[in-house]
This record gives sequence, C-alpha cells and structure tokens, in this order.
Amino acid sequence: MSSPALVDLLLSAAGRASTVDLSELASRCDSEYAGYVRQWPGEHYRLLAALVAALRPRRVVEVGTFLGHSALAMLAGSEDVEVLTYDVLPWSSFEGSALRAADFAPGRLEQRLGDLSEPAYLATQLDTLRQADLLFVDAPKDGRFEQAFVATALEQLRDRRRIVVFDDIRLLPMVELWRTLPFSRVDATSLGHWSGTGILETATK
Repeated sequence: MSSPALVDLLLSAAGRASTVDLSELASRCDSEYAGYVRQWPGEHYRLLAALVAALRPRRVVEVGTFLGHSALAMLAGSEDVEVLTYDVLPWSSFEGSALRAADFAPGRLEQRLGDLSEPAYLATQLDTLRQADLLFVDAPKDGRFEQAFVATALEQLRDRRRIVVFDDIRLLPMVELWRTLPFSRVDATSLGHWSGTGILETATK
C-alpha cells in the first residue's frame, strides 16, 4: 500500500529523470558503464538524481558505496545536498571506482566505514541516520544484511517521514523482504532499475 504523497513524489521524479544531467558522472566511466549511467529506465542513476531534485533533502545516507556511481548521481541532483555513504571497505579499495579524493569535501560527500547491520555500530550512527531525509540501501543482498537493517535501523526511523529507496528488490534474497515491509511503499521497477527499485516512507507525515 502506498500513500498518495509517495506516488506523487515518484511521478515528480520520473518527470525529471529524462532530463537530469549526469554527463560528469558518465565521463568518469568506461563506455559500458557510461551507457548504464545514461540509460533510463532500466538503470536507476537518473531516477536517484531526480529523486534528490524533487525531494530536495538536506542529507542523504547511502548504504553501500561500492564504485560510487550512485553517490555521485545523487550529488548531481542538487548543489545543496550532503551525501554520507557507508561501506565496510574504503572507496579507494575498489578497482574502477568513479570516486576521486577531491569529491570528499565537508558538506558534500563523506564515507564512513562500518556495518550498519551490527547493533553496536548502528548505535553509534543512529543520530546521523535520523538526520537523513533520504536513504538509499544498496547493500549486499545476501539474505542477512537488509533483513537486519530493516529490523533494527528502519524501526528507529519511524518518528518522522523519510524516504528510503531499496535497490534490487526483484532479486531472490530481497523479494520476500520487500513484500512484507510494514511501511507505505511503491514498486518503482518500471521507472528504475531492471533488478528492482522500491521506494518507501518511514512515516506518512
């Protein structure tokens, strides 16, 4: 079940996705990945940037930095947004990362290293998560992490409305989790990633 406000947000973002400028991000990629960045729908980079443009969040939290394409896409959505991205490995350890050291600047982009599915680490980060208006969850889809993150982190974020985007909700380890989430939500796969894009709100007000 999805609220009218959530549907309106998705439609507003979809209207912006075809024209959002990700040329800087594409220029950092090889020809194959640049095609993914430009493609919409079917890939989610344009939709992520458009969601930021439509929602105008002050802070975005990304769970799963990997090569940095999603973080850079969300930064492209607004000059005023701050993206905080989490991973268990530093961005510089991934061959082919689109990130550059110069991207990391106060008030724009920060990476923190830690596992948000671990209660002890999560407890140190809850205040930061509560500051986020938009969260993008693109973690390992291993049948453990996302389930633990939902049960612990998301349950702590019901105090106000936040938008949470889940990647790969059509992959087998994610299907049952997505279908049973106790939040207002909408399956945005047709307008996002071929492997599944889901958008939910932690509260309707």
